[in-house]
Amino acid sequence: MTNSHKTKLTFFLIATLTILVGAFVFFAQSSGKESRLFTKADAEKQVEQKQTQAPQEPQRQTATITFVGDMMFDRYVRQMATTNGYDKILENLTTTLNKSDLVVGNLEGPITTNESVSITSEIGARNNFLFTFDPQITKTLVKNNIEVVNLGNNHARDFGQDGVEQTKKFLKDADIDFFGDTKDGQANRALIKELNGMKITFVNFNTFTKNAKQNTKDDIEAVKDKTDFLVVFTHWGQEYETLSNDNQKNLARSWIDAGADLVIGTHPHVVQEKEVYQGKTIYYSIGNFIFDQFFSTETKEGLIVKTTFHKEGEEKTITFEDQKVEMKPNGTTVLKE
Repeated sequence: MTNSHKTKLTFFLIATLTILVGAFVFFAQSSGKESRLFTKADAEKQVEQKQTQAPQEPQRQTATITFVGDMMFDRYVRQMATTNGYDKILENLTTTLNKSDLVVGNLEGPITTNESVSITSEIGARNNFLFTFDPQITKTLVKNNIEVVNLGNNHARDFGQDGVEQTKKFLKDADIDFFGDTKDGQANRALIKELNGMKITFVNFNTFTKNAKQNTKDDIEAVKDKTDFLVVFTHWGQEYETLSNDNQKNLARSWIDAGADLVIGTHPHVVQEKEVYQGKTIYYSIGNFIFDQFFSTETKEGLIVKTTFHKEGEEKTITFEDQKVEMKPNGTTVLKE
């Protein structure tokens, strides 16, 4: 073999070897990249990327609130509670009330350290309608999940501004929220409560305060864009009338038109009708819940309204479950059979 042929052969072998080594390195690197794609970290990253790219289903949120009517803890109710204990009043309803996320009711009078003047008064006398509640009722309220109360009613100021201030202090000390027009300015007239990721706002209409109609309108306007659901809780209407009047109807419908999702009425001390207006429910009066008005069947009965608020994306719905309650002569409130 000539030197020329040897040189060509050597060059060919070197070139071939170089190609083989390069191919080996390339496939080795490719093989390494392929195996890296199947590591746990990269697999999780792929799943995360796919989930990020996929459209997210809106999460369904739900909260339940039970609404109860007028709660009066003085006069005969106070007499019975002094003998039997305040927890006795609702012992038959404690389990039922604690099945909701929250219970909201109308506190028909102030919580103060003042002595009761109604407990020893004659029926029909002025003092018979002046209420003050023992501060220990807050423990009973909390035990029964009543952790939001309306103060906007005709008995809130039975013991003046001092009574209002004492009430708010005792409620705050017990971690009970409150709202309502008590004639002492805008403070605490509305309450925004967060439940299970949703904001539910309570606005009060108290027919016994000056500028009540305008106050409620202003409060609705101020909060309607800050909340998921807006409830107007009223103190209005004619006592002992089982049907609402035109004024109640016009007001309730105007609030729905203004952005309210639900209207709950109190004060007549009897249950009035409910209606659905523009797809929203209005309870004109849910009657008494804790009271000593045993003179008629209507005043001895009330309604508790278990309300479920649903939100899924932009879709919002409210469903209701009504139950009748009855006030017994021993000062207790029970489910009506």
